[in-house]
Amino acid sequence: MRAPRGFTLLELAGVAALCSLLAGVLLDRLQAYAGESDCVAEKQLVGTLRTALALRSAQAAAKGGQGALLSVAHEYPVDWLAKRPENYLGEYFSPDEAQLSKGNWYFDKADRTLVYLPAASKSFLRRHRNFLGSR
Repeated sequence: MRAPRGFTLLELAGVAALCSLLAGVLLDRLQAYAGESDCVAEKQLVGTLRTALALRSAQAAAKGGQGALLSVAHEYPVDWLAKRPENYLGEYFSPDEAQLSKGNWYFDKADRTLVYLPAASKSFLRRHRNFLGSR
């Protein structure tokens, strides 16, 4: 009787090819999920800001009428939040976006917009580009 000798080189190459194929598929799916989580986080903050704007507008209209309501447009929107987002970079005046890290928010003082720089631009949905200056 022959003693078992283990894997042949061909079998080992087949197993390595199968493992690398599965790893490639897994990494591709993880990248897509990372892009979707990026999108969900942006939508959540936009929804929170919309709610905060509605509340702040109602307060201003109730207390000071139309003049106070117009002043809400000049307020700093991040101040409406109970807690600033962890990925908030701060206020900038017309920054070079190439120098800012992706996956973060910043407030552009030049045109008074809150801007989000998506981390995974390949799979990021851009349907709501015009709201809050998402680029």
